[in-house]
Amino acid sequence: MTPPRPSAQLRLRGGDLGAQLIWPAGPPTGTLVLLVGADEAAHGESICRALSDALGVVALSVPCRGADDGATAVEWAADHAAQIGADGARLILGGLHAGADAAAALAVRARDEGWPDIACLVLIHAHGRVPPGLSAITVDEHPAEPLMRELARRIIRATSSRA
Repeated sequence: MTPPRPSAQLRLRGGDLGAQLIWPAGPPTGTLVLLVGADEAAHGESICRALSDALGVVALSVPCRGADDGATAVEWAADHAAQIGADGARLILGGLHAGADAAAALAVRARDEGWPDIACLVLIHAHGRVPPGLSAITVDEHPAEPLMRELARRIIRATSSRA
């Protein structure tokens, strides 16, 4: 049995916003912020654990109520990447269900404001469409293990093409 990897519960914005921070088995190369609905915390954490290992990133699973909560999490991750041992230049933003809509809105805001630089946008079961002018990896199936491996390969290709 493998020992559990390090993780931590975070309270962002004065304790109003909870998040689960998960480190990969090896040295982290970047950061993933996954926005999920408030009732999807366990599912978001499961996806983050799988992608943290597959991508070698510190993953932050954030149950959020909309773009403002998502912005708090993304800005925290961008500001604190070095402190958690990750590369701040490799920030992956993802969203699950309603969290995908918030992630897409945040990616537009980040692009328009020039910060933070989003290396890759991943939308899982998005309710809306990918906003014009943005590229995103979209997933419409339940992210089971084989799909998680393929998703990880697509993210790696997308982020390495930016180098």
